[in-house]
Amino acid sequence: PPFQSQPLPGTPLNWGSSITQDLCIAIPLWEAAGSAVYSILHNAMGAGDFANITQSATSGWIGGMLGGSSILFDGSNDQIAFALNGVATDPAGTVSFWYKSTADNNRAFFTLGPQSDSNFFTIRFSTTDTLEIIYRPGSDTIRGTVNIGSKTDDNQWHHVVYTGGPQGNRMYVDGKQVTLTYANGNAASTAWLSGVTKTNLWLGRLMTVTPQGPFAGRIDNFFMWNRQLNDTEDFNFM
Repeated sequence: PPFQSQPLPGTPLNWGSSITQDLCIAIPLWEAAGSAVYSILHNAMGAGDFANITQSATSGWIGGMLGGSSILFDGSNDQIAFALNGVATDPAGTVSFWYKSTADNNRAFFTLGPQSDSNFFTIRFSTTDTLEIIYRPGSDTIRGTVNIGSKTDDNQWHHVVYTGGPQGNRMYVDGKQVTLTYANGNAASTAWLSGVTKTNLWLGRLMTVTPQGPFAGRIDNFFMWNRQLNDTEDFNFM
């Protein structure tokens, strides 16, 4: 099945594998307790070069799925801010992350954009049991939702992949494709985030002008690619 082999939190990246091609954001959250959070970029022009692009942590460290680290968000006011570079405005892309949540209903995993009410991309729990993507490039808004039941707040590790572009936009939860119902717009015919200004990334919060949707639980291994991963691609970082 698609994405059956998933990147487990705390496992190292193999920069020689095809899965790292066009990887533009890599936030593995492997640092030790008390450390700042670092995002690393693989330099496609070199052989395994890394670039530190931020260091800002306001949340607490806690054990990851495999004994490494993850970030615990308190569901009140925690967030991690990243200033981005190297994230292209491409017609296709993919985002992947792990989470372990204790509460749903307006809880955001991340926000990509310049902290605006009309220029952002987010994935969040919108209501009880409901996973939602919001893509807002200006006056247009695309919203897609899917009911994933107790996976929103069962305090177990779950994996989310969202990939979009000319081949259509798709979402996977724990390796299985789920069907998004679109209340506004049609993401299947919309270019991947081409209208969102990719200057900032926040983990654990919906960062509109007035911040909202604080995540409650853990987030680990956050990655984004400047290309659309296909259904049969080997999705194993080990």
